[in-house]
Amino acid sequence: MNKYNARMEDIAQKKINDHNEHERQNRRVADITTISSVLNWGTKCKKDGMVEWEKGHWAEAHASWFQADECLRKFKAPDKDVPENTLLLELHSAVLKNLAAACLKLDYLNDAVGFAEDALRIDVDDHKAWFRKACALEALGKLDEAEQCLTNIEECVVGRADRTRIMKAT
Repeated sequence: MNKYNARMEDIAQKKINDHNEHERQNRRVADITTISSVLNWGTKCKKDGMVEWEKGHWAEAHASWFQADECLRKFKAPDKDVPENTLLLELHSAVLKNLAAACLKLDYLNDAVGFAEDALRIDVDDHKAWFRKACALEALGKLDEAEQCLTNIEECVVGRADRTRIMKAT
């Protein structure tokens, strides 16, 4: 029965992940009023999560950031509205990295990998997302994959003025 339950949970999680990925890949174009509302809600949830994080309330921070992700992943501005899309993607990336950190604290390691990967889909050169993914993979015992993430960080920071700081931190 335990194997059956585990299998059913895996199937259900895969369906949820597939649905979420479909939403991320197929963001709906929204008008400026909707984009403004989405940005405001996402920013509020991000700030609420930070308040909870600073108190050490990992689950509450996770819940706030998860709400932001749920909202932000669904929409984009028209292609001609580059500043709005940039703001949306930057906020979403920050929320996803925060979610990965909360998942690490809560020992939701597979989710941490997933959120870090989502952030990397937005910006493949995001050293913080690579580091969060490496930490989760290490905790899962996937040391070769974690090492590759650290190698990717080294490649991302070549030529950056803050390279030494980033390398020391990671």
